[in-house]
Amino acid sequence: MSRQPHTRTTEEPGSTAASHDPQFAAELERRLSVIQAPSYEDPARENLPALDYLLLVALVVLTTIVAYVWGY
Repeated sequence: MSRQPHTRTTEEPGSTAASHDPQFAAELERRLSVIQAPSYEDPARENLPALDYLLLVALVVLTTIVAYVWGY
């Protein structure tokens, strides 16, 4: 069984084909400028509504009571 030698490219270390694509670079820069803008608000980091906190507390209390009763 013969092994093929590992061929190396002559490109810069860490470079990829996408890093040399002007459309990719332009889109990346556009997206970075959007999220770095001071007025940008990340919807994934919004505070949870009070109802969600209330449901969480109710679930924890209910789970604690069920576990306590089940233990007897």
